[in-house]
Amino acid sequence: MIELNKKAPETLQSWNLLVVCPLCHKKLHYAEVKSDYLNPGWEIVIDGEEHIIK
Repeated sequence: MIELNKKAPETLQSWNLLVVCPLCHKKLHYAEVKSDYLNPGWEIVIDGEEHIIK
């Protein structure tokens, strides 16, 4: 996931949009996060907990 403030022109595309609740949004900013684009979907690891989003 590319944060909007990092590369704005390249981030406003459907493959880079993810809707999350307020708590998960905070975690994405402050926790240890690793993400990998799976095409389609994402593998996101937040503080060692894996999440697969398709």
